[in-house]
Amino acid sequence: MTLLTLGGCTSAEEKCGQARAAAHSAWAGYIDPLSSEHKAASETVKEAHRTLKTAVEPRIGEAANTLADQRYIPGTEGWSRGRGVVFDQLCTQDDACSKLKHDIADAQNKIHDIDERMGPALAARNALDGNASDAKAAADDAIVDPERPALKLAQAASAEAEAACEGVAATSPPEEATP
Repeated sequence: MTLLTLGGCTSAEEKCGQARAAAHSAWAGYIDPLSSEHKAASETVKEAHRTLKTAVEPRIGEAANTLADQRYIPGTEGWSRGRGVVFDQLCTQDDACSKLKHDIADAQNKIHDIDERMGPALAARNALDGNASDAKAAADDAIVDPERPALKLAQAASAEAEAACEGVAATSPPEEATP
C-alpha cells in the first residue's frame, strides 16, 4: 500500500478505475434489462408460432383447403399460392389467429429495436476499457432511448469516466463487468 492510500488520498489511477467500474455498472443497468426484454420477446415469438402450428393452423387449414379447392386446380402451384392467400384471409377473420400474428409482429419489431440499441450500448461499455474519451464518444453514439432512463445514467457515467481518466492509461475491465 502506498502512503497516498493510507492517508485517505486517492490516486488518479484509482479514481479512474472507480469511474470506469461505475460506468460499467451503469451500462449493465441499461444492457441487462434490454437483454431480458429481448429474451422475453423471442419467447413470445416462439410460443405464438407453436400455438399457430398446433392449434390454429389445423383448424383454419381445412377451411382454407376447401376454399382453395373451389377456386384453384388442386395440385398446382397456383393452388398452393391461392391457399396461402385464402389462409391469410381466414386468419384475419379469426380472433385467435389474428391476435397471434399481431403478437408475433410486435415481438419481432421489439427484437429488431433492441438489436439496434444493443450494438452501440455494448460498444460503449466495451470502450470503457480503452481510451476514456473514445468511451464517451461511443456512449454518445448510443441510440436515444426515452423509455429507458438508464441510458442517460450510463452516458453520464461514461462522461464522468472520461473526466476522471484524462491522462490515465487504459486498464483491464473490472471483473464484475464481464458478461
